[in-house]
Amino acid sequence: MPEGRERESQIRRSVLMMLRTNPEQAAKLAELTEPRRRDQVVEMVFQQWLKKDPLKAGAGLKKSYLPDERKRFLQPQTDKE
Repeated sequence: MPEGRERESQIRRSVLMMLRTNPEQAAKLAELTEPRRRDQVVEMVFQQWLKKDPLKAGAGLKKSYLPDERKRFLQPQTDKE
């Protein structure tokens, strides 16, 4: 895989395409983005996934590296389950 901007661009495109059919894998792939954009891409994946499948996305969100405050922001009911 290429480095730098081209690599980032390919990862983001792949994440967006994968999100439609395999959001769990899209979330994992999103974690490979460069550190300064990683949280933004991962959060975008979970926002979309939570709309499609709240139960599976909620479970994935709980396991994610995101800080608890971001998890609560994305899915406020996460702590109540």
